[in-house]
Amino acid sequence: MGEDDKYDFSELSEEETALLVPLPYRVGYFISVSDQTGGEESDTAEQEALETMITSYAQDYCKSEFVQRLMERTVADKKDWESWQENSENVLEECKRVCYILKDRLAKKDYDYFRMNLYEIGTTVASIFQEEDPPSNFAEKMQDLFNMILGRKPRIYLPDGSYQNVDNISMLERAALAGLRQALDLKRAA
Repeated sequence: MGEDDKYDFSELSEEETALLVPLPYRVGYFISVSDQTGGEESDTAEQEALETMITSYAQDYCKSEFVQRLMERTVADKKDWESWQENSENVLEECKRVCYILKDRLAKKDYDYFRMNLYEIGTTVASIFQEEDPPSNFAEKMQDLFNMILGRKPRIYLPDGSYQNVDNISMLERAALAGLRQALDLKRAA
């Protein structure tokens, strides 16, 4: 994109823009529905977190003007969010397509922040609600204690290669996050 129109999406086709603008919301929704065991309480908490994150990114400069402008466009189309929930099983493929579209059109910094912010949306939504019950029987409690002693706590890997312990992110959400990392071509899959 040229310097003067770098963040106005003018070099993207209507189809590319239509794929890109919903993606921050769709990524969060995809992670939210990857584990349905928390029921309506989980859905509500994760939906509120998703809305808060996207809105805050749009209102606050987030290290990348491109990402901020994208979030502003996503928020501006909030009336469409419910329809963006359809076909969430296509989100990972959409991430791959958008990354392919943007990789050579954005500065490396903007491209990296775009991918990291999408992943951050996913991890935040996943960590909002604990779908899985804590261990209830003796064997599960002993396994958890054993894993804690050995330092083997559940974790997700962050784009910089570090990790975050995630006791409240379910196995299904971790699998969805690992798929997201691969789709966004981030360093290491969870």
